[in-house]
Amino acid sequence: MMSDQAGSSTETRDAFVETQLELLELEYQSELEKTKLYQSVLSPLELVREGVCIHKLRINSVRNGLFLRNLITFGSNQLGQNLPAHRITTGDIVSVQSGNNRETLATGVVYSLSSLSICIAIEKESKFEPDTDCYNYMVVKISNDVTHRRLKKAMENLRVYPVGGRSHHLIEVIFANQPPSDPFPEESIKFINQNLNPSQQEAVSFALSRRELAIIHGPPGTGKTTTLVEIILQLRAKGLKVLVCAPSNIAVDNLVEKLATCKVHNMVRLGHPARASPALQKFTLDAVISRSEEREIIDDIRKEIEDVRRGRSWNKRAEVRELTTNLKSREKEVLRNSLRSASIILSTLISASPEGPLKHIIHSPEYQPDVLVIDECSQALEAACWITIPMVKKCILGGDHFQLPPTIVSEEAAEKGLQVTLMEKCLSHFDHDKVVRILTVQYRMHQSIMEWSSKSFYSNHLQADDSVRTHLLGDIVPSISTCPALSMIDTAGCDMMELDLEDEESKGNENEADIVAVYTKSLIEKGVDPAIIGIITPYNLQVELIRLRLSAEYPSLEIKSVDGFQGREKEVIILSLVRSNEERRAGFLADYRRINVAVTRARRHLAVICDSETVSSEPHLESLMKYLHDRGEVRSAHEFEPQMSVYKDIERPQHLRFKVHKNISKSTSSPQKHHQVTHQPNTVEKKERKLIKPAPQEMKVESERDRIFIQMIKDKIRSFSESDKPELILPAAMTSFERRLVHEVADKFGLLHISKGEGDGRHLVIWKKGASKDVEVPKEETENGIDIIDEELSNNESESSIKSGSEPEKEEKPKSEVKKAKKKKPKSKKKKKGQEDVKLSGDKQDAQASRKSFPVGETSKKKPLTKKQDLDKKLQELEEFDDIVEMVQKLDAVCFYINCSTKTKTLGQNCMFCMKRFCLTHSMPEIHGCGTAVRNYARSQVRKEGKIYPGTGQPNHLPDPFTRAGLERKLNKKLEAIVSKRKPKKKNKEDD
Repeated sequence: MMSDQAGSSTETRDAFVETQLELLELEYQSELEKTKLYQSVLSPLELVREGVCIHKLRINSVRNGLFLRNLITFGSNQLGQNLPAHRITTGDIVSVQSGNNRETLATGVVYSLSSLSICIAIEKESKFEPDTDCYNYMVVKISNDVTHRRLKKAMENLRVYPVGGRSHHLIEVIFANQPPSDPFPEESIKFINQNLNPSQQEAVSFALSRRELAIIHGPPGTGKTTTLVEIILQLRAKGLKVLVCAPSNIAVDNLVEKLATCKVHNMVRLGHPARASPALQKFTLDAVISRSEEREIIDDIRKEIEDVRRGRSWNKRAEVRELTTNLKSREKEVLRNSLRSASIILSTLISASPEGPLKHIIHSPEYQPDVLVIDECSQALEAACWITIPMVKKCILGGDHFQLPPTIVSEEAAEKGLQVTLMEKCLSHFDHDKVVRILTVQYRMHQSIMEWSSKSFYSNHLQADDSVRTHLLGDIVPSISTCPALSMIDTAGCDMMELDLEDEESKGNENEADIVAVYTKSLIEKGVDPAIIGIITPYNLQVELIRLRLSAEYPSLEIKSVDGFQGREKEVIILSLVRSNEERRAGFLADYRRINVAVTRARRHLAVICDSETVSSEPHLESLMKYLHDRGEVRSAHEFEPQMSVYKDIERPQHLRFKVHKNISKSTSSPQKHHQVTHQPNTVEKKERKLIKPAPQEMKVESERDRIFIQMIKDKIRSFSESDKPELILPAAMTSFERRLVHEVADKFGLLHISKGEGDGRHLVIWKKGASKDVEVPKEETENGIDIIDEELSNNESESSIKSGSEPEKEEKPKSEVKKAKKKKPKSKKKKKGQEDVKLSGDKQDAQASRKSFPVGETSKKKPLTKKQDLDKKLQELEEFDDIVEMVQKLDAVCFYINCSTKTKTLGQNCMFCMKRFCLTHSMPEIHGCGTAVRNYARSQVRKEGKIYPGTGQPNHLPDPFTRAGLERKLNKKLEAIVSKRKPKKKNKEDD
């Protein structure tokens, strides 16, 4: 019976291992392809766009420390400027590269991060020589094969795990081949933390009583980490050795920090010291070893080996070999003793591999860990959990499967099951009463903030503790006592669309970024500390756009993606959902777990900024919108338009790639500035920036009122087209949105249309083609072949490119137009029969719309250009050329350095290397990016002279003052001698 069961278990386990190995290989190949793409194909700007690179860096400082490692801090080469938004986090492996030739200079681990700098720990054995004069370093996130090898090894070890092994029964329970054993007899527990609530106490008692498996489900704010710490302390009090793991370094640090507050000293944290926060480095394995009694002996042996090697005596080779063997044995002994004496060992799942430091204790039964605790299990790959499970008899899982899932690169691997975590697998196998306890009391959120998440994900089990149930922002900032717990700023119907970027681009919405900045600034001005405000958005590009508006003024303000706020909380959370488009695509927001995390980070006040029409296309977001409407304060984005104009000149990140639509080429104007509040991000704006203008699309009609209006207009225009009337004048009481609908309906009926009038008197006029096809412009109405009507029409833009409610800015006319306007207009003659009075008035967009639908002289066949048309075309080309010349002149008058607007006409200097003009502040080649050219020039001078001279490398051939004085004295003596020789002889008197 037992053999049959074991055989069945082995087959199930083998199938699982084979599937996991296949999926892990898919994931690894995807990572390799991405890494190869990063290293060989993508440019630095494209790497920045992907969020895996920080470029244009310089070295701010270099210091020794961190147990025989160098800490090198990099910052932007433009002093005081924030680093771009990226996905690099503390503990990541990165390569330091030269931005000039993409050469990898060193590899290290990210030690710390801020908005202004990134600190990297690099081994002292590295050949990297920091150059503080280099202004073009790059830091690129890389992947190594260590993780893949350890995951693969874990699966292979699971396949061959012996039937009678120490963890065999636990493995069988997890695979649901055997039921969980009966629990230990109940015993009274003396809780170390006296502040635990009843649900936490029940979870602790439950976890201690299980023999093989226990799951602690901790929704946001319910004190899951606090409960796990109590379980760890109780296990330690029973004399058990505990191995505590988590998928991320941040989660491990949280556990170490809470254990440290309980005055636990005999614990060790595995992993690179740079991956631990500075306050907790004293618990790392390197620090524990450095404090050991034998550390001085090991240092003396190393010093002796260096002294012997420095002597370079061949007779000492045997002595060096003996000293090295002694050194390794002593180091292993110190490492082994440090791990054996620790009652709690903490590590990430990957660092807890049997190939790492744990290999010194897992093969000794008396020192093996007894219980495994995995925190944030719902964020870890199941294969990573199997690295540590075969070491123990009992496993306790903690997490929340309704929060962030594990990060997976390969979509194919995720769809085939790699995204299913061990916690989800166990929850699907067992009756929850037998293996699961959920924490129900939360200590973070106001009741109104909590309820949506509780109803949507946790079967309405959550309860707010009395200490947070009704707390509001006004309790700590009395000046804003009216601030509600929930607030929603809706951009629906306000023409605040997202940026129209390439599909692989991150998403951004400048209008929402403006509203975030205005709203945040209003809170700060009312007395709210920026340090208690958190701004969350699902997209890295939106993080960067918001930082451009706020980070310089408020450096303590945290602006991060959802992943960056996992496990964190703030008194105030401002959430920007970004997506706003006519197709109502929510994209990345479809992941309900990320939205749950974002909403539940807030303690006292949550403000959601979004387009409710777009995001409501997803069911969970639709329920959130309804909840905000019912329970929160709802405001329209129109209220913020006057304040948003402050940010209209904010420049966009330079790496954005906009979609290229048919017959529209991408503009190359640089830099790109922020658009006006009511404009679409795709409208062409002269003088400030040029964007890609999409092909005209038919406006989507969603409301019943719009459908009724269109049907009414169709009936009216249909009756007009069947009548004998030459024109139809529509009333002025229509919005711009309704006027555009009329334009579209008229186009469908083949009629011509135009807007007339100004302000409230603006109205639409519709023509029949038969009444206007013979319209001719009299010769008297033209001057030098230039059509005055055509000239005025050419200055207008199409209304079809402007959304409802938007009004264009008035723009200055080019010089060529000003010259034409000064020309004397000829007197007009009487109109010919059938000719309509095309009086151009109203907004520019309507005039241009009528120009497209009412082209003068249009026929069915193409005819050669007349003299007038040819001259008009040349004049139009000339106008474009004048615009280009004017733009170039403006650029030449300003410093060429990025983000510098100093005038350089009077005070400026041309660089001899790049031939560009800079202000005096940025004129030095090393400052504006020509440092490499300067060094190359200096080296060439050295090669020419064959000698190294101080300074810039340009030799000074003039002698020093003392040598010059000596040479002058010698020269004077020679001149005196020559003069004396040439003196004439005195004549004798006799000769006279």
